Amino acid sequence: MKKIFTFCCLFAAVYANAQSIKTFRMDTWENGYQVMDISNNGKYIGGCSMFMEMFIIDVESGEAHIQNSLDESGGEVRGVSNTGLGVGYNGSNVVTLSAKGEFNILEEPTEEFYGMGEDVSDDGRIIVGAVVNQNYGDEWQKRPCVWIDGVRTMLPEPAAEDLNFNSNGACAKCVSADGSVILGHIIDDMYSEPAVLWVKDGDGYRIDPIYKGLFHPTQYDENLGDYRKYDEPYLIFRWGGISANGKYAVLTISEYLGEEMSEWGFTMINQTENRIGIYNTETRELKIITVDGNHGIDAESSLAPTAIANDGTVVGYTGDGGFRDTRLGFIMKAGEDQPRLLSEVFSEIEEFATYDMNGLNTVTSISADGRYIAGFGFNTTEVDFGEGIMEPVNIAEGFVLDTKPAGSDGISAITEKTTETSEYFTVDGRKLDAPVKGLNIIKASNGETRKVFVK
Repeated sequence: MKKIFTFCCLFAAVYANAQSIKTFRMDTWENGYQVMDISNNGKYIGGCSMFMEMFIIDVESGEAHIQNSLDESGGEVRGVSNTGLGVGYNGSNVVTLSAKGEFNILEEPTEEFYGMGEDVSDDGRIIVGAVVNQNYGDEWQKRPCVWIDGVRTMLPEPAAEDLNFNSNGACAKCVSADGSVILGHIIDDMYSEPAVLWVKDGDGYRIDPIYKGLFHPTQYDENLGDYRKYDEPYLIFRWGGISANGKYAVLTISEYLGEEMSEWGFTMINQTENRIGIYNTETRELKIITVDGNHGIDAESSLAPTAIANDGTVVGYTGDGGFRDTRLGFIMKAGEDQPRLLSEVFSEIEEFATYDMNGLNTVTSISADGRYIAGFGFNTTEVDFGEGIMEPVNIAEGFVLDTKPAGSDGISAITEKTTETSEYFTVDGRKLDAPVKGLNIIKASNGETRKVFVK
């Protein structure tokens, strides 16, 4: 049975100085929102719950629509359009879920393959993704494709003679606002996912193999009894995100440092930590950022860049991308040459410090103009386990940071967004007539309290 739940999720808006944050929680502490994408206009977010239910949320109203999983494989919204259309998968189906709660199966599975939607153009007409081989591992695993007005068209793949490594297919992952540039990856034997572009060409797309001359494959040759030798510099050349204007692709880069023989007689391949790569699709220039350790992130820390704005602002999180890795959200603003922690750049937003402390500050997306930054993290709340036993637990919540909200003096922003029945207190419990500069305790009419710092 298909079920869609529509409700206004629990969300709070905290306004401080020139930034504000909205957080989104589910009505049970065991579950939580994992925000995977924000629309380019910053109005909608989508993703999956901790229980693998797909969702879409109207950021302004907080209205959320959750679609139950059609089978045990779950569902997820992976891309969101400016029109409020979320695209992704549910079970083995390519699906859409709108901000109005409309759920639609775009393509059902066949005996040969099933589909996955990955991203969508601003107007909701062009969906990119792949079809997945039902007989996984036989000849190919994924084939890249686009759905234009609901009709699937396959994307070209590099010919065997144009590759110097084994390929098991490819996948389209991200698309520019107008659908003219698509970022994806080739599926190599080591699942390092080297980046590739598809560019609009007439009525179709042509492939742009940006990995050529840059990606250093890890390819074992049974005839040689050893790994093949390559001259390319980057062992990891992984896709990350495409800017809405199609000008920039952000990548994860790791440099090849040679090989050595272990004491057990195995070949060990050495490489650097994962770094930020910014590829200019117009000039074909690649800029690589290595953490210098002077801006709040330890030197030689691995980074997982996830999204890039039209001006080149990059967001992401620290670590190699594994869910158990400690994740600290970061931003590298356009024109800067070092990433910095969100919790330091936006120090007034207490949630970021909490997410960092709990090890899950996962920044996944940024709006086209760089104003809105979205993701999810672990916040801490006390839960009543019965018999008066209150215990602190970490709960997953989604967030949207507005870096340029109205009422940027902080005080006026708080009063504009706080109900008339709210009460204000100092940290030592003194009641106030209105918010003051410094730390304020705000108690809403529903009993909810929160801390807000005003500069």
